[in-house]
Amino acid sequence: MSDIFTRSLRDFFSPQILLLTLLPCLLGMLVWFVLFVTFGVAIKEWALSFVQEWSAEDSMVLSFLAPLITILAKVIIYTIFGATFFAIILLLNLLVAVFYAPIIVSFVHKRYYKDIPKGGFDNLAQSLWCFIKIAFLFLIGFILCLGLSWALPVISQVLLILLTYWFFKTTLFYDVGSSMMDRAHFLALTESARGKNHAISICAYLLSLIPFVNFFMLPLQILLLTHYCFYRIK
Repeated sequence: MSDIFTRSLRDFFSPQILLLTLLPCLLGMLVWFVLFVTFGVAIKEWALSFVQEWSAEDSMVLSFLAPLITILAKVIIYTIFGATFFAIILLLNLLVAVFYAPIIVSFVHKRYYKDIPKGGFDNLAQSLWCFIKIAFLFLIGFILCLGLSWALPVISQVLLILLTYWFFKTTLFYDVGSSMMDRAHFLALTESARGKNHAISICAYLLSLIPFVNFFMLPLQILLLTHYCFYRIK
């Protein structure tokens, strides 16, 4: 496992991978900067007015709980905004991964694993269609979790973490696996050694939880899973 991390980090700082890292990252940060400058104040004002209205209505019934209700409302609303922001970043990153995975898999194969035959079982259109189907299920679950956050905020946050992890692991494993092996080998890999599969996936997923750094981490996450899959094939 240590070799996987060592090689992935070394590859991450190679000129080819840095180019893949910086260009979409700078574009994504520019887009989000424009969105925050344009809509940030309006969203903040709406959130504060919503909290004030909610706390005012509840304080008429239980005035002594008004401060606690106000704090709880703010926490829930800002948590919803934070979760939504994270989900959008994750969606965009995994969409880019559909295009990046074949490139990075080929790079790693040529550099380390030329003795292993490289296959594949999907073209770009099929990979995009698979992403759309998984993303649709993710969005349904995400909306349900956001609705649950008003009644059970702690449970909804746990469910959101599990949901985003499932989306990340399912999509990225598919992108990497479909770029290097046939479908039978891919199914065998995902259904065996599930503990190891989850271990490497969690390590890669945790990089997505670091604010702003997650703009840069997609190539490294793909590298980790690529080296892991080649090790498993070997």
